Formats: sequence, structure tokens, C-alpha cells
Amino acid sequence: MDKAAVNGHVEVVKWLSQNRSEGCSSWALDMVASKSAQGSNDMTAKAFNKKQFEIIQWMYQNSTSRCTSAAMAGAAANENLDMLKWLHKSSSAGFTSKAMDMAAENGHLDIIEWLHSLKYSTCTTAGMDNAASNGHLDIVKWLHMNRSEGCTHAAMDRAAANGHLNVLTWLHQNRLEGCTTNALDSAADSGNFKVAKWLLANRSEGVASTALGKAAKNGHLHLVRYLSPRRTVQELVSGVREAAEHEHFEVVLFLDTLCLKDRHVDSIQPVLRRAFLSFRGDNAFRRWLDENSKDEVGPRVIMLPQ
Repeated sequence: MDKAAVNGHVEVVKWLSQNRSEGCSSWALDMVASKSAQGSNDMTAKAFNKKQFEIIQWMYQNSTSRCTSAAMAGAAANENLDMLKWLHKSSSAGFTSKAMDMAAENGHLDIIEWLHSLKYSTCTTAGMDNAASNGHLDIVKWLHMNRSEGCTHAAMDRAAANGHLNVLTWLHQNRLEGCTTNALDSAADSGNFKVAKWLLANRSEGVASTALGKAAKNGHLHLVRYLSPRRTVQELVSGVREAAEHEHFEVVLFLDTLCLKDRHVDSIQPVLRRAFLSFRGDNAFRRWLDENSKDEVGPRVIMLPQ
């Protein structure tokens, strides 16, 4: 019966309920409420949604199976306001903070406003944190103006990680939680130059020791260039290692030249040698690694791969 209910087979659910004694679990009813597609214009989705609603109503009228608060949270996450209103009227499960949090995470302002109107509905800092993470600036602003839960530094950190510069800027101007070095770390990892540049210009948290390595690992040469000034020898060497292991030749060349300029050649020789020994295949990069990782080398050969 659980599978029939979750998949919208109304007549099967009715027959099983009338002819069998096993019943339907609360989990299944929660899934029925959560799976509906209220916001869709697709006729198939609307038909499925109607069946889900019919199953919930029929089970409430003809069995002892009931939803839990997870049904409310799922309906809120999927923007099913009709289902929420029916559950609020017919179910004793009640709402938890997860309902508003999930509505915020998924950008459903109409659901948030309705839940807020119930007075006793609550949310947590996860609401604004996850709204910021997903770029829902309208939700972030509404929660800031109408709720008192606020957010944590995760809001800015995650907005930065996902490239939502507009959210990042607004939080910087209107909230006090700030961010951590994870914000710039994530921007470096994903190669988001605009976010990284903004953070360095507007925030004081600084650069984590792992930022350059992450940018190098993913081949983000423009970010490596931007972050490399004032990096420690260890960070530069880490960048060379990451870039070499992931075959980002241009990044290796840039950092190698920087290390040579600052007389750190002894620090990168072992790194280049290990990269050469573990390298598979034969191309210009491998030949360069071989030539420039020996104990005694002459001037570097700057040779870009073909």
C-alpha cells in the first residue's frame, strides 16, 4: 500500500485498505504530501498532484493512518500551499521549524508568508543561510525584515561558494554575521574571480592557506595570479604540487617562474620530480617536468603544450 500511495494509484490504495489489514505507514503519507507538484504547469504533473491529494483525504477519512510533521515540511519545500492548508486544518501533526526553513531554501516566498501568518510557526538560522546559499535574495530580505532568527556566517560563506555576488553584497551591507575564510576558499575552488576579488576588497577575514592550492588544482590561472602575491613559500609549493598532479601546465609554469624569482627553487624541485614520476603518458608537460626536476638544472625552458 505504501508503494501504491507514493505512486498515486488511488484505486489500488482504496482496494488494499478495504480488503487487507496491513494499512499504510505514516512515511508513505508523508511522501504523498511531499511529492506533489503544485507549481507545475505540466498537465501530467497536475493530474498526479490531484491523485496524491485524493489519497491523503481518503486515508484520513477511512483509516487510522496519519501524516507527521515531515509532510508539512515536504509540502512547503515543494510549494504546495493547498496541501499545507489542508494538512493544517485536518492533521494534528503540526508544523516544525523545518517547514519554513525548507520553503526558504527553495525560494517559496508565498509559503513563508502563509506560515508566518500562523504566528506560531518558526524557522531557524538555516532558513536564511540556505536561502543565501541558493541565491534567493528576496527570501533573505524578507526574513531579515520579518523574522528574528537571523543567519550565521554560513550565509555569506555559501553565497560566495555558489557565486551569488548580489546576495553576498547585501549581507555585507545589512547583516553583522560576516563570513569566514571559507568564503574565499570556495570562490578560489570554483574559479569565481568576481567573488574572490570582491571578498579581498571588502572583507577582512583574509585568505586561507588552502585557497591558492584549490585554485591551482582546478586550473584557475587568473585566480592563481591574483592570489599569489604575499603567499607563503609553503602555499606556493602546494599550488605547484596541485597544479602538476592535475596537469595544469600553465599554472605550473606561472608558479614555477614565481618561485624561481623569489629563489625558492629548492622547495619545488622535489615536488616537480614526484609529479614527473607519477605522470602517465608522454607529452610536452611530462618532458618539461623531467627536464626541470633534476638535481641540477639550467635555465627553465618555458614551453607551452601544443
